[in-house]
Amino acid sequence: MMGEEEINSLRIVYAELPPFVEILNASDVGNPGGIMAAMLKTIVKWMHLNATWIREPEDKYGTWENNTWTGMCGMLVREEVDVILNPLLPSAEYAEVAYYTNPVIYEAFTFLSGKKKQDAGLFLYFSVLEPTVWTSLGASLGIIALTSALLFHNIYNQKWKIWITNFGQYLWFYVTYMLRQAPNEKWMLRAEKSYLSFPLLILVIFWLVGVSFLVMNVFQSLLVSKLTIIKTKPVVDSMQDLVSKTDVKGLAPIEVEIQEVLKDSGIPLYEEAWKKLESTISPSDEMLSEISYREVMEGKASIVHGQLILKSVLQEYFQTNGRCDFHLSENYFFPFPLLMGLRKTLPKEFQRKFNSGKKFVNIDLFVWFYASVLRFSEDLTMPFSEDFYLPSPEELKVQEINVSTPTLKAGAIHFGKYCDEQCKEFMLCRKEENDPRKCIQEGKDVTACGIEFFQKVKQHCKNEFEQYADCLEWNSPAMHVQYCRKTQAVLDKCMLEKLNIERPYLGYFTEIRTHKTNRPHPGPPLPRKEYVDDRPSLPPDYPIEDAKFGSAWFIYN
Repeated sequence: MMGEEEINSLRIVYAELPPFVEILNASDVGNPGGIMAAMLKTIVKWMHLNATWIREPEDKYGTWENNTWTGMCGMLVREEVDVILNPLLPSAEYAEVAYYTNPVIYEAFTFLSGKKKQDAGLFLYFSVLEPTVWTSLGASLGIIALTSALLFHNIYNQKWKIWITNFGQYLWFYVTYMLRQAPNEKWMLRAEKSYLSFPLLILVIFWLVGVSFLVMNVFQSLLVSKLTIIKTKPVVDSMQDLVSKTDVKGLAPIEVEIQEVLKDSGIPLYEEAWKKLESTISPSDEMLSEISYREVMEGKASIVHGQLILKSVLQEYFQTNGRCDFHLSENYFFPFPLLMGLRKTLPKEFQRKFNSGKKFVNIDLFVWFYASVLRFSEDLTMPFSEDFYLPSPEELKVQEINVSTPTLKAGAIHFGKYCDEQCKEFMLCRKEENDPRKCIQEGKDVTACGIEFFQKVKQHCKNEFEQYADCLEWNSPAMHVQYCRKTQAVLDKCMLEKLNIERPYLGYFTEIRTHKTNRPHPGPPLPRKEYVDDRPSLPPDYPIEDAKFGSAWFIYN
């Protein structure tokens, strides 16, 4: 099939390993996706080769068992394939069966762990504001209370030793004001006619407005945020955390050969980490399972793996479950290159040419990436073909009804009655045609009728209309009409007498009414576009926890 001098075809074996190798279609084994697949497809195209893609049945790299290799390595040794697509780690074990290519991409190990919620603690209330704010607040309280006690002493000419008691009483007086309690009126001296009682009143007002109202309202808002947004701390964020936390077990896959990095490294911290991981190493499909994910989220375990693979795992987990309470550490360690493996019996010239193609593949991949982005942008901005008719800006230009919301609400009922025919014509057109381009004129007629209506109202019932609109705007946040029945009746009377518009009865606009139109019978409607809702969602039986801080309703006081 293959000669030593010239290679025209290439047999490529692969196993699923996102994001490096992804299975786009389970039934189409000849079209894998991912970083490595895109790179190799570019090299194959550059070298003018015919590629045959073969998926390893068990998605295994392969191990040395019973004096032979299994998995993809076994297929390479038996010369059933020419290239292992999946990235290989540089190791003496793999070097015996494969010829390493130039580095494809660089990877680094990191930690995937859960998050530990930080308890509020006793000092949560004090941590809401900065220490300088609390210090300033205490100093202001002391100065104002001391000044008030001295004024009280001078007004009643008491003995000097009594002012200390008065100072404590004023401290409590201002604290109760700050906590919005009912303080003792005795200390405000409102009934005292002395001129010294006036500065005391100024101090009380300053404390009430400047501290009690402003500072404490800010304090309450920040406190709610503190109670709602709970800070979290990663269970494991570094190698030191993994070693020091005895209640957290480490997990690592066999395939990454973490022992080559940690064992006999000469670094005490790495060797301690290997002792912890040695007994828990398992195959990737066992380690990256729901059981392991649950242990990681609960803070019982931490996964050591390549950061690119872990990012892909988190993305897939979020798409499946709709939540992702993990922490991916940015404290990477031991960066290493990822390589492809070629059959050793391939001609040396072919191996050199393959590596030469690797030098150009980065440019091709960038072109491929930006081309895909460009195609995606075109899909967003050009959803129709070139011959699809879109109205010009001149056709859509029309005088708008520039009025506010209270004005629209005040005139809505009478506007609907005055422009009833135009509105029905427009809605019938939209319903029958299912194409807004065919109803532009009907929409313009509704707008023109609205302008005509408000111009007549301004001419004949301006005062009555403005009183009703002001009542709606200022008597309730939602502009409820039940608070404005009197001004509404005055407006209804003016509308009937001067514009001959009778207020329609309740249910008039919701009842079924026949409308006569002169428009031609509509043709086939424009087909509606169907959009598939592919957003990730939780399964129906997913457990829902009770709210940690009670109801989510707002409380107004």
